[in-house]
Amino acid sequence: MRYQTCITLRNLLTFTKLHGVQQNGNNRLLPGIVRKYSKTSNLNLPQSATLLQNDSQGTVVLLGTVHFSKQSVEDVSQIVKGLDPNGIMIELCRQRVSLLELDDKKFLEDAKNFDAKKIRQAVKGQNFVSGMLHAMLLKTYADIAKELGVAPGGEFRRAYHEMKNIPGCKLFLGDRPIQITIARAFQSLSVIELGQVLYHLTNAKPKPIDKQQLEKYKDRDFVHAQFEEITRDVPAFKKIFHVFVDERDKCLAYSLQECVRTVEKPRVLAVVGMGHVDGIIKYYGKMKQEDIVPLLFVYNKDSDCGCNVKRENPQHKGKDSVFGSILDKDRCQSQFNCLDNVEQHVNNQMILIPRGYYQVGTDDIAIEADKEGPKHLVELNSFYLDKYEVSNKDFYAFTKSTDYKTEAETFGDSFVFTLFLNNTVKEKLKDFRVAQAPWWYKVSSASWYHPFGPDSNNSDIMDHPVIHVSWNDAKAYCTWKGLRLPTEEEWEAACRGGHRDTKYPWGDKLFPNKKHMANIWQGTFPHYNSAKDGYIGTNPVHLFSQNDFGLHNMAGNVWEWTDSVWSKDAPLEKVKRGGSYLCHLSYCYRYRCSARSHNTDDSSAGNLGFRCAKSA
Repeated sequence: MRYQTCITLRNLLTFTKLHGVQQNGNNRLLPGIVRKYSKTSNLNLPQSATLLQNDSQGTVVLLGTVHFSKQSVEDVSQIVKGLDPNGIMIELCRQRVSLLELDDKKFLEDAKNFDAKKIRQAVKGQNFVSGMLHAMLLKTYADIAKELGVAPGGEFRRAYHEMKNIPGCKLFLGDRPIQITIARAFQSLSVIELGQVLYHLTNAKPKPIDKQQLEKYKDRDFVHAQFEEITRDVPAFKKIFHVFVDERDKCLAYSLQECVRTVEKPRVLAVVGMGHVDGIIKYYGKMKQEDIVPLLFVYNKDSDCGCNVKRENPQHKGKDSVFGSILDKDRCQSQFNCLDNVEQHVNNQMILIPRGYYQVGTDDIAIEADKEGPKHLVELNSFYLDKYEVSNKDFYAFTKSTDYKTEAETFGDSFVFTLFLNNTVKEKLKDFRVAQAPWWYKVSSASWYHPFGPDSNNSDIMDHPVIHVSWNDAKAYCTWKGLRLPTEEEWEAACRGGHRDTKYPWGDKLFPNKKHMANIWQGTFPHYNSAKDGYIGTNPVHLFSQNDFGLHNMAGNVWEWTDSVWSKDAPLEKVKRGGSYLCHLSYCYRYRCSARSHNTDDSSAGNLGFRCAKSA
């Protein structure tokens, strides 16, 4: 049965989008919720749709789809015509939002030439197990697209384009981040179970499928039978399907509840895979935030917190948070934002950096040890980059939503610059200075919320960039937002604003027309800052628009973490770019686009922040 199981699994993973099914006998509908549509309804719903709610509080239609089905695409338009929705939720997360702009013809052309090189590029940065599953899915998508002549996700693209044609209608992303789902699925398995699953996945030899077979996956009884066959042969798949199906059913049901709650006089269409329909019906109206939060953790048993690097007292880590930090329980933490207007997210917060060849490095090297050269060109795919650095206000929303503790809070201290401390404090801390840079003091209780020590707070600078955040903190925030850190190549390409051989984001002159273009040090470092640019410390993130891409503060203000490693020999040393308000020609001439520096991934200081990126 192994051969047949592999074929069945391949079809289930693809056509039901890793969904499986729920047991029909467990469904209990809420009062006022009508299964299918009533005779008084004029919605003219297709057979694959469910009228989930139709009362004085609103109308909610749940459409079950099949991933490569052209009929599912038409079902979306049929419902939109009758419902005239003011909200549409689709079963996507931010990491998969590029599916909405997918060019069908280009995808089908690329599918014909989908090779190992493209797979490696797509799964770059993932661990072995997650990468293998991702690679298998990509290869399966490409093969089926060639067989059927249809690109995946057509129902979501149709929903997206229908939304754009309806005034006032909003599009919401309902799924949790895909990497959370994949990681939780495999971490639910024992070593033996993992071996069994990987063996079956790697030995799949699927037969070609036609459009008639494809439509069978709209039948929930048929899907259920396929599910039973797989789990009978390989019981470990029950655990995987629990994560991919039941957990995501809960997340989608909660997202749909929030969508209905936030839309005035809701007429909502939810577009999901057929395998999710029964589960959403089961959980809709019953999910609370505390039910969802545990489903957003990934327990990383192999993570290394780097406590032995630049941290003399790792035992000072805090233990009193509801969730703790990433480090104190050796786990990564994330929470998806259930609701997201896609166009607003991209257009208001991020700038599209188009695909192309960009200059990285320079031959005009200023700091040899930083490995600034040589100048060369790199080809980058399109990506989005935050227009502004992440602010205190942004980071506050993250910590409030997740009870996240930064590493500075966990370790109990961070580094504060001398000008922000009075003489009494500095005298007490004179033995807690950095030997090579005595203007940095290790201050107990300094953190993002207490930037200068326990007697300070950031309540009056919420529009300034968040500081005292480590690389690990920045990664946790990005994951919560469904985003990522930029690579240093992406960062440098964005810094130059589409130009080559420019020293600064705006050009080659530091003060064009005697105008201050960035928040950097003026005066004699480290004792006197004239603040001619208006600021001794950080400045609001919306100031200093610096280049033709419309990005702000790419040079100066705060250093920005990237996702790149400084060297293979030191994997915990992460690259940071952009310089800060402390940079000066005589001391730290690193506010140039080609300038580089690095810190360990657990380091934090009063001039270290970040911004997020997203693949287009």
